Amino acid sequence: LLGQYDGIPKTPAWASPICGTPVEDIEWFAQAIGKERKVALLHSFAAARNKGAEDFPQMLMMIGALGGH
Repeated sequence: LLGQYDGIPKTPAWASPICGTPVEDIEWFAQAIGKERKVALLHSFAAARNKGAEDFPQMLMMIGALGGH
């Protein structure tokens, strides 16, 4: 995330053009699930109906870990 490996810090401005999400929304989400708050990231089984959905639970775990939980 800090860019130590490739020299490119992974900031909201870096991610915005890749995912199509505005910088403000990325920053809001990061603050909403940050370590300072108690959060629960939950999902339904609807994602399991799609091809490649086996990685969906791992994605939620990674988001939580990146938030410091």
